[in-house]
Amino acid sequence: MSVVNEKSVSFFPTALTYGLLGGLALIALNTVNYITLFSTSSIGGAAASFVLSLVIWFGMVALAIRKHRDQDLGGYITMGTALGLGMVTILIASLISGIFGYIYMSFIDPEVLAKQTESISWMYEMIGFDEDQIEETMEAVEDMQQQPSLLTTLGGALVGGAFTGLIVSAITGAIMKKNPPEVFDQA
Repeated sequence: MSVVNEKSVSFFPTALTYGLLGGLALIALNTVNYITLFSTSSIGGAAASFVLSLVIWFGMVALAIRKHRDQDLGGYITMGTALGLGMVTILIASLISGIFGYIYMSFIDPEVLAKQTESISWMYEMIGFDEDQIEETMEAVEDMQQQPSLLTTLGGALVGGAFTGLIVSAITGAIMKKNPPEVFDQA
């Protein structure tokens, strides 16, 4: 395969494909968390849910970078392109996941936030927090868990996606980059 100038090939189709797939994977994980309260029922559940999220994020970015590098760019990709591709991929997945979260909390199971709060309170009791600590923490959790608007939900998803995307894409891009030989003007 010949070396292709990165500037001549858009990474958006690849980002869209893997962002959609990643968004669906995050929806599946979030649905399990909403239904079972897995991520709020124990510290182990919260840790496992976080690790599964990391696997999804890194997996979707790695697959997107590999596809774009190997199939679209002739086996080479710079750090900048890998970073941009990863960021856009995660932002798309975050937007899809955020829309689903809003629909789920607003229409499918509006009581999910109350259930999560109750589950968190129970977890704190099991850890050994005293009543005052639990009450103070639960007040803060309840303030954060008011029924969100679509705009608030999407804003949070995009801000979280941008932060996550930057970190995940930087790590994955640094590992997977393969600079092309100096055959193009870098102007």
